[in-house]
Formats: sequence, structure tokens, C-alpha cells
Amino acid sequence: MFRSYRGFQRSHGSGESQQREASCRHHAQHQHGPSHPHHGICQTLGLPPQVKVLSHEAVGGFLSHCRWKSSLESVVYGVPMIGWPLYPEQRMNARMLADEIGISVSVDYEKGLVHRGEVERVVRLLMESEVGKKLRKRVGELKEAASQALAEEGSSSRRLALLADQWANTKPSARLDRS
Repeated sequence: MFRSYRGFQRSHGSGESQQREASCRHHAQHQHGPSHPHHGICQTLGLPPQVKVLSHEAVGGFLSHCRWKSSLESVVYGVPMIGWPLYPEQRMNARMLADEIGISVSVDYEKGLVHRGEVERVVRLLMESEVGKKLRKRVGELKEAASQALAEEGSSSRRLALLADQWANTKPSARLDRS
């Protein structure tokens, strides 16, 4: 399983980035000590390219906040998920992915926090248990279905082509009259 990585880079600072730089200094000092080269002023870099990571054969699971786009990408690449939602719509997605679709396990919160023992539990559940095997099988089935739907003659491609044809054959004034 890949873990999100945020790199650090030195910054010359600006008024709007002071809080981020303070957080970065705090992280570098507490994680690596004051002699670490990133102990000075720095800023966080972005996350790695998600699709590239998900498509790698070594990835056995995806720790996700369950945004819909990320969930779809996980299905397309056949990667089961650990749901760690932060916002209401993500909680709804996480519940659906776990309980209805069967491709995710969810973390349990204790007073709004997820403890490291809980992270270990869900990672082991996904990677080493019969539950994880069932999740991998189910997401593999959905990956195949998604692949067929996205193929040139697949249902998604056909529907998108039909929509484009309808738009192309509708006069602009007719489109405006419907609003």
C-alpha cells in the first residue's frame, strides 16, 4: 500500500504562506530533529499523481477520503479502499462503498480521531484477511465492468457519443428556449 507523501521545499516566504511554513517547520523539527535540512523555512509540495500510483501493480489498497472521483479511479484500476471520510458527502460515499458496493472497509472514529491501532487494524483487514480477499475480488469484477463500459463500443462511450450528437443536432435557440 502506498502512503501519501508530501515533500518539502525551501521557500523564500510570503505573507500568505506563513502558517503553512510554520506547520512545515514544526513537522521537520518534530519528525526529523533540528539538524534536518528541511528544518528551515519550507513549503509543502503536492501529492504524487494518484492515477499513476493506483495503476502500479504493487498497490494493494488505497487509503481514501472517498471523494467520488478518487473512488471511481480506484474502481477503474481495481484497487480496494480504506475509507477515511472527512466531510458529509465523503461519509455517505464511504458507507455506500463499504456496505452496498463491497469494495472498501471503513475506519472507526473515537471522539473524532482515528488512532494508529485502528489504522493498523484496517490495513491488516484489507491486506491479510478473508474480508480483503472478498474486496479484491469484488473490485476486480467492477474493474472489468468499467473497462467494458469505457471501451470504444462500451455503454459509456456510446451514451457520450449519443449526447454529443444530440447537442450537435440541436439549434442553439432551441437549447435556450428550454431554460
